[in-house]
Amino acid sequence: MKAIVMAGGNGTRLRPLTENTPKPLIPVCGRPCVSYALDMLADAGISEVTLTVRYRAEDIINALGDSWRGMKLEYMIENEPLGTAGSVKACAEFLRGEETFVVTSADSVCSMDLARAIEFHNQRKADATLLLARTSNVLEYGVVVTAKDARIIKFIEKPAWGQAFSDTVNSGTYIFDRKALDMIPPSEEYDFGRGLLPKMERSGSKIFGYEASGFWYDIGDPEQYLECSVELNGGSYVSETAKVEFGSLVLDSVVMDGASVGRGASLEHCIIAPGEAVPAGISLRYSLWSGGRAINILRITTDYDLGLSLAAACGGGRIGVGGRRRGELLRGISDGGGNARDLGDADARLCAFAAREYGLDCSVWAAKQTIIFDEQGLAASRKFTRSLKDGKRSEKPGTVTALTGLASRYVYALSSSIDRIDGTRFYSEDPYVREALEKQGGICDPSSGLVVEDGLSGLDLWHLCAIIIANERVDEIALPYIAPAALVDFAFRRGVSVRRYAIVPFDESEAGIRSLVREQQWLCDEGTAAVKVIGIIHKTGRTLDELKNDIPDFGTGERDVRASAKDRLTVMKRFGTPDGEGVVRVYSKGRVRALPDARGIRLIAEAVSVEAANELAGISAKEIEKLTGGNKSGDRGQ
Repeated sequence: MKAIVMAGGNGTRLRPLTENTPKPLIPVCGRPCVSYALDMLADAGISEVTLTVRYRAEDIINALGDSWRGMKLEYMIENEPLGTAGSVKACAEFLRGEETFVVTSADSVCSMDLARAIEFHNQRKADATLLLARTSNVLEYGVVVTAKDARIIKFIEKPAWGQAFSDTVNSGTYIFDRKALDMIPPSEEYDFGRGLLPKMERSGSKIFGYEASGFWYDIGDPEQYLECSVELNGGSYVSETAKVEFGSLVLDSVVMDGASVGRGASLEHCIIAPGEAVPAGISLRYSLWSGGRAINILRITTDYDLGLSLAAACGGGRIGVGGRRRGELLRGISDGGGNARDLGDADARLCAFAAREYGLDCSVWAAKQTIIFDEQGLAASRKFTRSLKDGKRSEKPGTVTALTGLASRYVYALSSSIDRIDGTRFYSEDPYVREALEKQGGICDPSSGLVVEDGLSGLDLWHLCAIIIANERVDEIALPYIAPAALVDFAFRRGVSVRRYAIVPFDESEAGIRSLVREQQWLCDEGTAAVKVIGIIHKTGRTLDELKNDIPDFGTGERDVRASAKDRLTVMKRFGTPDGEGVVRVYSKGRVRALPDARGIRLIAEAVSVEAANELAGISAKEIEKLTGGNKSGDRGQ
């Protein structure tokens, strides 16, 4: 059997380690990274291997030669990037006559039982078999969900937490039958994850996942490289050609070939690049020492770093920043060559509104927490936030421009959502809502009984949306998966087309759905929804209680459960059924959605009343505590 090893990547995220060394030759515990993949192939009885190479191709060819442990080695040089599947298609002549072949990556450090996986593939008569690995860090990889018979039923590339339905990920090693090769278009850039595998899935191909025994690590960036090296070596790795002076501390670190560590230096979670000299007495943590300086290997640690990264991700576009912590973010965006818009002390809803209103590439609220909004004023995708790396100072700095009048624009948008309401009395402590209603002839009166604070007289966004749907001509709406099922069903019964989207999507595939929110701000902004309902009250002459009688009875409640990354994955696998974003468990009296995030599990319950919903949230919290070993929870019920 033959195999292809993909070894053409630039290793950009591993720089500066890959500036002079191709990623396949980066040493891991004293061995070139690619050697682990080649040994795995040799152990499985592979006879011939072609390596696809591009970046520093000659270095790889000279280092490996024409054989490895009895396997014949050949090389296919990519003149232009072809993608993972495209590079395999370019090896079609090498694979001539092969009914089954293996594809793996030189970028991962692995030793899995490939022979057993090939046996599994042949027994299932599969068209494709993916070797799967388990990890608690699923957000960086392609999550794979399998049925009981091991057939793959879902691929999710680098998901957000809400789509992390499994802790098994694609290891980058595949077993294909000839059918797969024939489905790859020739001479063009084409990938497995976003091209070939979905295409095979649509055609009805038999695609299986095999969880192989052995180890697997990715070394995509310095942080992952360090974690791999330390775990594989059982602690710090110091090259035989490196020198560590007496009295220095090296803890969970890697000291590469020819490097030296001076007397009294302290290294914790560090990488010392080949040939580099760490000065005596220096103390470093989470750093890569290269070029005589320390480089932070954690992704983003300060607001200034985030600003640089945002400028790079948006290509110098327009980025709004509001909140009391905006100063360093604005400076970072400008230094990174971006065009920052200073939104002042704007709250989160104004920052979201600014993105929609001014056509910004994104906006950021930086106060108690940091929230990044996309151009629709919704939470940015996982794909975008994951791209926030490698921000650098630009030789041509950008600008910082104060964006004045944002609050006035928001008030105008609120007031423009309704016609005149002359004489209608209301009360609101929200200055924007109050001003908008007064602009249209409303009278603010504390004794009115029509209170507009959080929603309208205690009604949340979902009930307000239901009233609007019941009283206005609405053909199509976009609702997040967390919206109550009662609201979705009500809209369907009213003849409204409902399109669903994730609060935090994993990519931009839902962009068309999310764009509906720009035109219907009441779907995501409680202030706009409340103003519109008061407009309906004035127009119809009906009371709020009469309007409420036209919509279904339902209540919602929320609760937080603390959970580690591993526990979050356990909940996603065992608590309920995947449903767009998070998993749902149905009870006789309602339903509860478990939605993981960076801190834990958010439970969103729905029942006929708020009290019943809170009761279900409490029951679910106890169930999750049993699954995760007794974590505590906190109420967020309404």
